[in-house]
Amino acid sequence: MQQRLHERLAERARIARALHDTLLQSIQALLMSFDAHSRHLKEGTQERIRLDQTLNLAEQLLVEGRDEIMVLRGSVSAQALELALAQFGKGLAEHRPHAFELKVSGTPRRLRPDVQDEIYAIAREALFNASRYADATRIELELGYGAAAFLVRVRDNGRGLDETVAAAGHRPGHWGLVGMRERAGGIGAVLAIDSAPGTGTAITVTVPGKMAY
Repeated sequence: MQQRLHERLAERARIARALHDTLLQSIQALLMSFDAHSRHLKEGTQERIRLDQTLNLAEQLLVEGRDEIMVLRGSVSAQALELALAQFGKGLAEHRPHAFELKVSGTPRRLRPDVQDEIYAIAREALFNASRYADATRIELELGYGAAAFLVRVRDNGRGLDETVAAAGHRPGHWGLVGMRERAGGIGAVLAIDSAPGTGTAITVTVPGKMAY
């Protein structure tokens, strides 16, 4: 029975890798290409609005696909979160003019399934927003495994949040920041945003250790 379990887990890992390396990577490349083309259209025009709406829908489908891969990989190893986010960050950097770096401190530990799912969603949203909107040359993802708390931080050296966005808590028509706060609150975590015009943005989520592991 144990051998069959290992075989099943290995097969799930193989399927997850195949889906990521073929289908999802190709879809992400197409999204990045269309997004680059959309920037040549004037904001506010009917063509730009329709294309942005289509891109948002396609991005949501991509997110759902990645979530399913995360479920497949979740029981494989304690490094599943690190691997999935590293792949996502590197994929963004391949289509944007910025570098990406992952830093891990402490000894990686298996997070509670609900915490892992929400942390993955928050970090993914923060990475995508930084890549798409920050005009950064460098984006850094940090995962910190501590006894007292688990920490994830996404930092960029871009233009910083617009004052209206910071005040409203979201971009017009986009609810990423609101969703991140809701996800963090759902697992008992604290989300902090440190940003100023021209100095970049850092989004930090801290989960108490007793709730994270």
